[in-house]
Amino acid sequence: MAMAWGRAYDKYRDRPISDMSHEDENEYAMVKSVPQNAPWMKQVSAYLEDKDQREKLRNIIQGFVKKRQESLLKECKESFKTIFKNIPKMFPETAQALLVALAKQMGEVAKQVEHKFEQRAA
Repeated sequence: MAMAWGRAYDKYRDRPISDMSHEDENEYAMVKSVPQNAPWMKQVSAYLEDKDQREKLRNIIQGFVKKRQESLLKECKESFKTIFKNIPKMFPETAQALLVALAKQMGEVAKQVEHKFEQRAA
């Protein structure tokens, strides 16, 4: 019976990950408050400097946000449809507890949305 011996871990030879890659290979935007030379940062900077590219990028972002909002709305509508379909199947006590909890949560969400509108108006 052969035993497999693992390599011993030597914590004294351990090095930080930042020492294992070159600065220009780092994909993070900031490391210890120092900007890195990430290729995507250079590309985005080039897009922002060119007026036409900046406008195209803005349109892409606006399109993405619009589609995401539509998706969130659809998901919420489907969730409510499921809730409304299941409530009549519940015992009255369970349904009432659910409706009370739902009303409380919706009130909290309404306050958050109202706060967002106030922030935008300011």
